[in-house]
Amino acid sequence: MPKKNEVLDKKLDEMTPEELKAYVADLQNKNEKLESAENERKKQAEAEAAEASGMTPEKWLDELVSFQAFKDNDHYKDDIVVWINGNRLQIPRGKLVMIPRKYYLAMSDAERQGNLAADVQIGYEEEYEGKIKPRFER
Repeated sequence: MPKKNEVLDKKLDEMTPEELKAYVADLQNKNEKLESAENERKKQAEAEAAEASGMTPEKWLDELVSFQAFKDNDHYKDDIVVWINGNRLQIPRGKLVMIPRKYYLAMSDAERQGNLAADVQIGYEEEYEGKIKPRFER
């Protein structure tokens, strides 16, 4: 197995499965270290930029972002109402509006959670169908 900063002696197609596994694991470890270092640099740069601009997490969450909700004349015609810690925001559908980032993040988190729940439900349905059908097919 090649050591750090050593040129690869063998071509990948000439390696044994064990050598290839070790090589891939080494590359994955290096990649993880680089990613964590990059993430740490990004966090530090963001913190420095926020400190220089006087931006606090509360100010960032209260910044306005543009948002437009889908509208049709059937299921998606009513306004969206979002509650955060007792504060309510009503968002009209079909119009481009500026809303505080915290409400946008709450809606995107709710959508992501709904998608994950749908995936789990589909998995349970497939599992159930796989168990039920064989019992009745005789």
